[in-house]
Amino acid sequence: MALIKCNNCGGNVSDKAKACPRCGTPIVLENVGNNQPAVNQQQNTELQPSHVATQPPAGYYEEPKRKSNAGLIVAVVLGLLALLGAGSWLLYDNHQKRVEQERQIAILAEKARQDSIAAAELREQARQDSIERVLQQELIEKSRQSYINILKDYLERFGVDEYGWYGYFLYDITRDGEPELWVKAGTCEADFMLYVYTLKDGVATKIYEDGSSHSGFCRGDNYIIRHWAHMGYAAMYKLTYDGSKIKSRCIYEEENIESSYDYKEPSEPEIHLNRFDDYSPVNEAFK
Repeated sequence: MALIKCNNCGGNVSDKAKACPRCGTPIVLENVGNNQPAVNQQQNTELQPSHVATQPPAGYYEEPKRKSNAGLIVAVVLGLLALLGAGSWLLYDNHQKRVEQERQIAILAEKARQDSIAAAELREQARQDSIERVLQQELIEKSRQSYINILKDYLERFGVDEYGWYGYFLYDITRDGEPELWVKAGTCEADFMLYVYTLKDGVATKIYEDGSSHSGFCRGDNYIIRHWAHMGYAAMYKLTYDGSKIKSRCIYEEENIESSYDYKEPSEPEIHLNRFDDYSPVNEAFK
């Protein structure tokens, strides 16, 4: 194969080509050994169209056009964006789940801590209650024994009264939940006295004393009635507690009574005195 010049544009053309690839002019080779006159060649040349061919001649190869990759690029970008979005959502969702899990764990841990504190408080309260019960029981026993010791002292001094002229009873006039010890004692009706004892930290302390000859006692609502009568004279006294001491107030008085049957009796229930050697009321009150 050799290169020749195009007769029209002067470009280099393969001697095998049928037309110039640049201008489309047909290629006619001059054959020196051919007997055909050159005029014929020129005539043949003149007979060929001189204008540029509108269609590429046979044997002409046009470079194929490149296909556009824009759609593929857009698809790839959209796919990447979708993957990025999905990944971001998964990360966010996992983060939220982890945050919620941590929150639930924190809630459970706090509840466990609160339960532990509550359990410790209950144990401490139970311990305190146990100590309080022991101390309370000790105080009760101390109070019981304190009253019994007083009764033993009166028993030793005055002995046992078989007729009920003297003795003791229990009544909570101070309204503190612990009864006071009321003692009527003496050698005879002429010198009988009333003594009242209360408890302070388990120790019996005397808070009242007054004459009680020819006297009896009746139980009222937060008060005691001491009534007495002798030789045509009678009186009633109401004993109350004002927060610091026992007060006695005369609520009835009469004289020149002709008969003992005419003495006025209180409407409140009468109190029967217990013997100094009978500790059962004290034991019952402080059991």
